[in-house]
Amino acid sequence: MRITMKKITKLVCKLFVRAVNKDDRYFVFVLYYIPLIKIKYQRIFLFFFIPITPKREFVFKCCSKIFHLFPIKKFRVCFWNMAGQGFGDNPKYIALEMLKDNQFDLIWLYDKKKLKFPEEFPENIKLVNCFSLKALYYLTTCHIFISNVRQNILHKRKGQKYIHTWHGNMGFKKIEADYPNLPDSYIQLAKQDSKDIDFLSSGALWSENTIFKKTFWYSGKYFREGNPRNDILFKHSDKIENKIHEYFKIPAGVKILLYAPTFRDNHNQSVYDIDYKKLKDTLDKRYSNSWVILSRLHPNMIMEQNILPKYDWLKDATLYPDMQELLAVADILITDYSSSIFDFLITGRPAFIYAPDKQYYFSARGSYIEMEDTPIPISQDNNQLIHNIQNLNVEAFAKATKDFLHQMGSYDTGNASEQLVKLIKEL
Repeated sequence: MRITMKKITKLVCKLFVRAVNKDDRYFVFVLYYIPLIKIKYQRIFLFFFIPITPKREFVFKCCSKIFHLFPIKKFRVCFWNMAGQGFGDNPKYIALEMLKDNQFDLIWLYDKKKLKFPEEFPENIKLVNCFSLKALYYLTTCHIFISNVRQNILHKRKGQKYIHTWHGNMGFKKIEADYPNLPDSYIQLAKQDSKDIDFLSSGALWSENTIFKKTFWYSGKYFREGNPRNDILFKHSDKIENKIHEYFKIPAGVKILLYAPTFRDNHNQSVYDIDYKKLKDTLDKRYSNSWVILSRLHPNMIMEQNILPKYDWLKDATLYPDMQELLAVADILITDYSSSIFDFLITGRPAFIYAPDKQYYFSARGSYIEMEDTPIPISQDNNQLIHNIQNLNVEAFAKATKDFLHQMGSYDTGNASEQLVKLIKEL
């Protein structure tokens, strides 16, 4: 029997199929046709795949070399949100803007362990398991890569563009190089990540001067049109309001208070001791409306959801897929050290800080902004919180927040997604 290149290729492909998971077998045809292109590619193929083993690491390394033979596809965009989570934050709103233009090929990389609410994704976005060969193929051939966290899944090729849209903005707590006892492994990852970035999205001049230039190991170009995720905060949407009310079974006309604290490294639950009953009574009297309270714990606190008391008007919003949608419909926000409060200030609506452990937290973590330098009322116990809610001058607060954002050099105008997509088309 004559041994031909085609027969060898078929045999190798069969071995390859056994070494990868079910999702990856779609790409066997890619390897099958490589020997039919050019002689030099045949040699590359044989060099890598004759000694094949069932180990996935070896397969991925080999396939990475093979996929580099394919051209970069113009307008193919890969999204990486919070290391493989669902449809949210800046990547979501950039993708929604891109869907208005049919020329984009949108790939969303996800981690099966982290993906929630896959039904949130529009049908024109491809969902790809980040640990699959499909993901490796798309990462190797995409023109644009968009992330909002540090990453090491993109091994950038010449011609690819990486746009980083950090998931924070202005904030209290220190991060990156200013974070105490940062592991060397993270520092090396972060430095390489910053080296690969072509454009870093900035929400404010303050963020550039205080964080990005000093702690981010970054000296490249900036996109200065604001945070795409904040576009939703500039215009009221009946669709999103109805969606939230339906999801949490909130009657029409009922006001919403969102409580969204951040996590503590020491897992101290006593700092989440808000008196919900007293808070609800105060809201009903102060604003002459009926209220519900949505409590959204940090994703790191999902296992601690049982700290919530049971009331019909108290809803657990921890697993709701999009924090920005909650901010868009909330009439009042209470948080502690979360940067979400600086996003919420865009709305001009009442916001309050409840931080019983303020002194301890900042002594351990450090702070960029003194809470007292913001227009946000600060509370360290329930009595102070109730007092601040009862005595807030809503009109004066709205003006003070506008002045504060101007002082910080905020770039947000409600058009960040549109402007970023326009930039991407020019790259």
